[in-house]
Amino acid sequence: MDPSLHTKKSAMQFLHGFSFFFKGMRFIKKHSLWNYVILPAIVSLVVAGLLIFFVFMGVSQYILSKFDLDGGFLSTILSILVWIFSAFLSFSLSILFYRVIASLIISPFLGPLLEKTTIILYHKKPEVKLATEIKNIIYTVWVNIKFSFIGIAVLLISLPLGPFQILVMVFLEGYFLGRSSFDPVLDLENKSLRERKKIIKLHFYEILGIGSAFFLFLMIPILGVILAPASGVVASAMIRHGRLLYESTHTET
Repeated sequence: MDPSLHTKKSAMQFLHGFSFFFKGMRFIKKHSLWNYVILPAIVSLVVAGLLIFFVFMGVSQYILSKFDLDGGFLSTILSILVWIFSAFLSFSLSILFYRVIASLIISPFLGPLLEKTTIILYHKKPEVKLATEIKNIIYTVWVNIKFSFIGIAVLLISLPLGPFQILVMVFLEGYFLGRSSFDPVLDLENKSLRERKKIIKLHFYEILGIGSAFFLFLMIPILGVILAPASGVVASAMIRHGRLLYESTHTET
């Protein structure tokens, strides 16, 4: 394939995924699924709030403990700078840890929303065996823990980039957050690990698009953590449904 055509196709898939994040919100509104969003939204808000608070307190207190502050003007300035740096670092670290915690705590609360979305799209209720559910949970937790270590490493390595670091983190965390939204959808397909990897590769740029929108939407105080998880999961289900529908039609013809 012509490299320019591949680049264009990749960009279109990315934009497709990015736009579907917001289409996920419209899907929720269109089908009046807010009742399925309320509980995971509350859990997400509480988790994010506690996470940011404790990470901020831990980081700021640790840094301040390394200085001998006498309460003077310079100490006040230093404390303010430390708080600003701690706020930025705690927000970044919280997003990394949020994904792991979300896979354990928030994702189960998104189950009813994903199931209802699947019923609307496929007109049938998904069925997953208990053994498969346990295997999916273990796999998802492992993937998110692995991604968190990678994220922390890249966060520290990219610190010298200054303000340009956000560009690196948007795409890196974008993919990770996209995967956290897409994996629950794949859990319903009962695929083997090898088949699962092929599907993820097929949807790579769409996953990146969904996750990038997810990451940027998290920047919106309160509203971000309330709506982003639900929108990401619904968007992933819609994109996967579209692909399966295309493959089915293409096979038949």
